[in-house]
Amino acid sequence: MENNHIDLIQYIRHIVNNCNKAKWNILELIGYKQDAVAKITDTLGLLDEQMDHLNDTICVFRKDIESKNVELENFSLQTFVTDAVAGLKAIAEDDRIDLKSNFQANIKDSIIGDSFRIRAVLSQLVGSAIIHGTKCTTINICVHLLPSQDGKIDSKDKILQFVVQSISPSIQKEKLQKMNSELSNSNLTKHQELGQGLVFIKQLTHQMK
Repeated sequence: MENNHIDLIQYIRHIVNNCNKAKWNILELIGYKQDAVAKITDTLGLLDEQMDHLNDTICVFRKDIESKNVELENFSLQTFVTDAVAGLKAIAEDDRIDLKSNFQANIKDSIIGDSFRIRAVLSQLVGSAIIHGTKCTTINICVHLLPSQDGKIDSKDKILQFVVQSISPSIQKEKLQKMNSELSNSNLTKHQELGQGLVFIKQLTHQMK
């Protein structure tokens, strides 16, 4: 049931993102379609209501995830990552995004940790890459086990690292500058979900320390 919450969060985020895209497309049309302003305004209102409702649902699921105690268990890392990625495949394929995963050479497969929270972190990282990717993007998930922070090479404690790489066709310089400007403007909510996802990841990783 908990894993269903994680997958559902990403699916809802995908819907919210599509609504947001539709909203911004409509806003661009307003300048060209003055005679349809009233109808467009009503549609924007409905989209805002739907996004508010879906975002509230995401918050409920996230609070439910955060409230659960950390539970350690022994599990297969490769099977875990494969299953987690499979849950995100539907969203990726819908946007024609290629999703791949690869593992550090000779990586230990059997590990002990909180698989539920680890999956939530991985799901947020990959979900954000999917949502902010473009058509024909390839997303690579690289999995590493790093030495513990105590510096002991033979220590049983390891740091699990996910590196999510998004590879897409080149973006025009003007478009890239516009995106950077939007991301640096705190008054815009267009990219708000990305920031919320990163905050959620920090909360989960802090709980597992």
